[in-house]
Amino acid sequence: MKYVSLTALLAAISAPAFAQGANSAQPDWVSQAKIVAEAEGISVGEAIRRGNLERRLATAINRMEQNDAYAGSFIERDSNSFRIVHLYTGNGTGGKAGSEDLESASEYRTVRHGLGEVKAYQRSIVPTLTIVDANAYSSIKVRDNALVIRTSNEAAVRAALGTVPEFVRFETGGWYVEPDAAMS
Repeated sequence: MKYVSLTALLAAISAPAFAQGANSAQPDWVSQAKIVAEAEGISVGEAIRRGNLERRLATAINRMEQNDAYAGSFIERDSNSFRIVHLYTGNGTGGKAGSEDLESASEYRTVRHGLGEVKAYQRSIVPTLTIVDANAYSSIKVRDNALVIRTSNEAAVRAALGTVPEFVRFETGGWYVEPDAAMS
């Protein structure tokens, strides 16, 4: 099953993708739906249905983010299924997605940490990461309910941060290229 980042997904289906093509007899969103349908092995109608749900999801997420128990959303998709997964702390039902069709494509799961908690910690460690390892960065992995810190010097970052919350995960490396790796 494919997992899709909502940021990438929402960028891919932004307004320009649905604008009328200047040299086309059909709206550009129909062309986009055909491309998606072929890539995912689904019908054009299903691609349009999924695209409509994805566009409306942005509004639902803005509403759900107001709830402290909200921990994020992501999409699981393949040719046989399309599921919008919403994560909440507590009983896993902190808010509903919205319309009946959006709700019927949604699943609610319980996790330990709210998105606000993870984001607040992420903001708080930026100065430390910058001082200890200028190439270090962090990213939130919603599906894993985790904050990932990528660094070339985990020991130094851990020492500087002290006790880290259980949702923090370290990975070695980053966007930069290790000199030895570039030579091999």
